[in-house]
Amino acid sequence: AALPGDLQAIQWSNTGPTVGAAIYQASSNYTWAFDVNVVQIVVQNPGVTGQLGTVAPAATATVIAGSDGNNYLNIGSGGGSTVAATVAAVGPMGGQGVSRIEAGFIQTLTVTSLTATYRAGRHGADVNYTFGTLAGTTYLDTNPDGRDTYPWAEDPTPLGLYNPATTQYTDQPHLTVPITQTLQGGTSLSLVGVSLLWNFTVYVCAATSDPDPAFPSGGPYTAYAQGTWSFNGDTFLNKRGWAPPVGVRCRDGTAWATIAPMAALHATDPDWFNGVANDPDTTWQPQIGG
Repeated sequence: AALPGDLQAIQWSNTGPTVGAAIYQASSNYTWAFDVNVVQIVVQNPGVTGQLGTVAPAATATVIAGSDGNNYLNIGSGGGSTVAATVAAVGPMGGQGVSRIEAGFIQTLTVTSLTATYRAGRHGADVNYTFGTLAGTTYLDTNPDGRDTYPWAEDPTPLGLYNPATTQYTDQPHLTVPITQTLQGGTSLSLVGVSLLWNFTVYVCAATSDPDPAFPSGGPYTAYAQGTWSFNGDTFLNKRGWAPPVGVRCRDGTAWATIAPMAALHATDPDWFNGVANDPDTTWQPQIGG
């Protein structure tokens, strides 16, 4: 896409890091240039680890008491998934520009399924509830405690201080579901099962810490490798209680998939999963026709 105004894109070629020149011409008699340090990013020995078995023993489904006095089923991923990568920055002219580069992880979450099934008594009809309109949507998955690290999954590493830098990130997704629901008319329903599948894509990214007028929300954030994993929280009530969910699976084994640099991964302000999920308007509602 074309850059606005007089902005120019300076890219490095297969020759590696270089000093690029942004040339501006105000008139036929007035031309000047700015030198731009173009830093090469190299992802080394990366990996994705997680619970790869059919059933992850660390995944749990337990009943907990909420602060509102109601009981909830807490579906947890246990040990979760840990991603790690070693990122090196190579600057021109003996490392120029490296001090302005930071690296880390940016993660997206796709809500593939999120449905809770309730039943009136042992033989009543099942009623499916959906959690807002999250299903089928991809969100930016950033720090659950606030947007202070946006859009990074957690604080990036300054490559000016650590180069190469080995960084890692552990994610432990979980969900709480009400044990009971009440239909209009006063019919009480009890939870009998949950269908929960979240798919994650995590990117190894680098960005300049300098402000860039072309990307007012920050960045540009450039991805160099990606991996995928999932949290399968499907669980149901049986004679022994709540069956534990499958848990975390790493779909790509233990290796990152190296990708061509993907610029401006999050140049705009996409929906933020934790912000949407914790919005007071996002509640469990009976599924139409369910």
